[in-house]
Amino acid sequence: MIVMLVYIVGIVIQIASIKTWVQYFIGRIISGLAVGAISVICPMFIAETSPKAIRGTLVSCYQLMITGGIFLGYCTTYGTKTHYPGGSEEWRIPLGLSFAWALFMISGMVFMPESPRYLIEKGDMEGAKRSIATVNKVSPEHPFVNDEFSLVLCFNLCNN
Repeated sequence: MIVMLVYIVGIVIQIASIKTWVQYFIGRIISGLAVGAISVICPMFIAETSPKAIRGTLVSCYQLMITGGIFLGYCTTYGTKTHYPGGSEEWRIPLGLSFAWALFMISGMVFMPESPRYLIEKGDMEGAKRSIATVNKVSPEHPFVNDEFSLVLCFNLCNN
């Protein structure tokens, strides 16, 4: 969520540029760093919090959504170029629409549990079990939760 806030700051700096390209460039760097961070963090978070049976499918869907977003971005840019030729709306509107995706991601993250690996690293073993149970829609006492928890704990211990 913090990275999305950085992204929003970069977008605001770009949209607010009026007379100088340097301000737009700085905003582009800030939002680009946020996009780069999200490109690493999202697939990793999806892999850590998704049920084992559909983990690969969800990470693949993430990439499909990125490709769909690029297509929508091109469509939006083409539409604004056609309807607002030569005006600043031609590039400000597509940038402004980026807010919708950032807010959509922030609001979606509110409902996600913490990563079990993160909780184990912080010493919250019961929280990690609850996280695994929530994602897999089973009770924290279910045998699957204990098996998955053991695998994650072993992986964390072996790699530290």
